[in-house]
Amino acid sequence: MKPFVMMLLGISLIAAPVLAQSNLVVSAFTGYSMSAFEDQESAAGTLPLGITVGHPVNSSLEVGGELNYALGGYNFESNVSGGKLTTTFNQLVVGAFGKYHFQNSSKYAPYAKAGLGFFTGDAQMEFEYNGQKQKSDSNIDSGVGFSLGAGIKVNKNVFTEFNYNIVSRKPDGGNSFGMNTWGILVGWTFGQ
Repeated sequence: MKPFVMMLLGISLIAAPVLAQSNLVVSAFTGYSMSAFEDQESAAGTLPLGITVGHPVNSSLEVGGELNYALGGYNFESNVSGGKLTTTFNQLVVGAFGKYHFQNSSKYAPYAKAGLGFFTGDAQMEFEYNGQKQKSDSNIDSGVGFSLGAGIKVNKNVFTEFNYNIVSRKPDGGNSFGMNTWGILVGWTFGQ
């Protein structure tokens, strides 16, 4: 899945300036994302990479789609039976959003954002004991979740955003649990 996602993001970034010549609002972003999984004893962070394509409905409202990939996944380490267990949760979100831009006279333009997304990805586990490593993969059912956020357009092109994703997913042979995440993002808008 990783090569496909990286290829898709690369093509999107190359196409972004071309798409920006239309009436579409095309943005690329990165930042820092942290897990807020249900019942977790620790948290894991990762680097998100993504792109949004929006269409302004009027001067305040924008609707669009988003692709967000957790580069490297969320990595958790724990000690189990004298060994070290590393679990990596990979996540790709394909979603739709609505963004409301608050009108003001400041050079900073705040906005609120809400969305619905399809969350997918798998998990890899690696157990290390006495220098020996054993790896295994686990499927996690995809799920539909929600995203809430707020941001500020710093200028015509640069924005920063905080978002919180709420989703419940079920691993093979396990129970569903909340695989929520939050992120602080910085992005660049092409055109507009």
